[in-house]
Amino acid sequence: MSAGWRPAATRISAAPSIGWLLLMSLWLLPILAGFGRLTWLGFAVIGALTVRTSWIITSGIYALAAAAIPFLPWSEAVTWGYPALWIVGIIHALIVSPSWLNEAWRRRQNGLPWFRPAPRASRPSPPMPTQPSSPRAVDVDTGVFGVSTADYLAPTPAPAIGPAAAATEPHSGPAPAVNAQLDPQTATVDQLAALPFMGQPRAEYVVAHRAAHPVRTLDELIALLALQPHEAAAMRGSLTFASKPSATRQPPAAGGRILDV
Repeated sequence: MSAGWRPAATRISAAPSIGWLLLMSLWLLPILAGFGRLTWLGFAVIGALTVRTSWIITSGIYALAAAAIPFLPWSEAVTWGYPALWIVGIIHALIVSPSWLNEAWRRRQNGLPWFRPAPRASRPSPPMPTQPSSPRAVDVDTGVFGVSTADYLAPTPAPAIGPAAAATEPHSGPAPAVNAQLDPQTATVDQLAALPFMGQPRAEYVVAHRAAHPVRTLDELIALLALQPHEAAAMRGSLTFASKPSATRQPPAAGGRILDV
């Protein structure tokens, strides 16, 4: 006999035979023939073989009931008590019998021993979601307990800077840019009023008088509003002048103030 040879395993049929079913049903004999006094014994047999707590407790209840019937205060307790216990035990045994046969056949097919609790069939765990294969950046701010806030909060995308912002962000309608330069000759009152040191009254004054006094340079705006040097310096970056004056420029009137900006 070679070292690698082993005897073939005993083949077990897919369905139990009649002889096996009768053999596994012998636990019903004490219940059927005991006339209520030995009902507990049948449940004790299957409870001990499978170590099932419910059947062991049931056996104890029938044993206590059979022992207590003779001590009941009624004169006919024995006459009616044991027959009632007998009928209840038979009905109960017929209900339990399919579960017992299934347990016994499962142990025989799987080679499980008696007098030990049978392992419960484990349910297959649901598939876990697959993690992305791309590497993830390490979050430096892991908090006190080592839990990163990136596990719960989506990262805030960095705002686009420069021309890319205008190309990527959708616009629902025409809106003036924040740092757009305004032409005092064509801008509206609200646009001019938003300029530093301008205000609503000055903006209305420019719009009302720019037809008669065109504002084509910063000097003309300074002269029209009598701006202070610091006011003109603050407005310089926000203004543009589309219409330039002619090359010949009239000198300022005598007594006027010349501001080099």
